[in-house]
Amino acid sequence: MTLQEFNRTVDPLLGKMLGLARRLLRDPDDAADALQEALLKLWRSQAPLPDMEKPDAYCLKAVRMQCLDMLERRRELSRLDEAAELPSAEAPPDSPAGETRQLLLRIIATLPEAQQRIVRLIALGGLTPEEAAQITGLTPANVRQLLSRGRRKIKILFNKNY
Repeated sequence: MTLQEFNRTVDPLLGKMLGLARRLLRDPDDAADALQEALLKLWRSQAPLPDMEKPDAYCLKAVRMQCLDMLERRRELSRLDEAAELPSAEAPPDSPAGETRQLLLRIIATLPEAQQRIVRLIALGGLTPEEAAQITGLTPANVRQLLSRGRRKIKILFNKNY
């Protein structure tokens, strides 16, 4: 499939696809991101869109699936953020263990966003690097690298402050 064939098939559907993404995500910026990701996946799949019986249904399904993936990632991240904000059930906040936990949470908050997300998913959320890679859309190797750098920085900052 050539770029011209792809554009001829997809261009008339862009309004419907964006509208669907906006309805599902309720954020214009996220909707545009979801549409862009779905179009990229459609292009990479090299599915013969012009030869399909219902290319519009196929394209709308791709956008819907991308939106659902984004919503699931949001839900996972918000659950982990809530868990990170809750005080430890094992130790009251005014105990030495509670103070240590609060210090660690403050240190994690100083990390770059990508490292922060990975550390929260794996260390606080109990996920494996592979699961974190699926949620974030990163490669497992990149997740391991971010986790390693984050842990190293946490260790340095913790030793300075404790």
